[in-house]
Amino acid sequence: ARAGVEVPAGQLEHVPGQGLRARVQLAGASEPVDLHAGGMAMLSDLERDHPRAAWPLLRAWAKNQLGATLVFAAMRGGEVAAALALRDPVRAEAPEAAAALVKA
Repeated sequence: ARAGVEVPAGQLEHVPGQGLRARVQLAGASEPVDLHAGGMAMLSDLERDHPRAAWPLLRAWAKNQLGATLVFAAMRGGEVAAALALRDPVRAEAPEAAAALVKA
């Protein structure tokens, strides 16, 4: 069997301003699982839909991640929940590029 995650056609939903919801097939899993991934705007929905996850702990952790893009994820039933902090440092040439865009 091939390792990885497959998202069958039509099983991915973009939730504007919040994130993504998908039904995915994990390699080796007998049934597809529901995966929800999004930032702080989706956190309330995740807490409601997956009440068994440790959301208060993840929410407290998120408050300390200043400047990061936060991604929260949960799978059906709340058996698995995760939080990621994604950072991309500002490159040295960013101010010059921004000034050029303003002039354009």
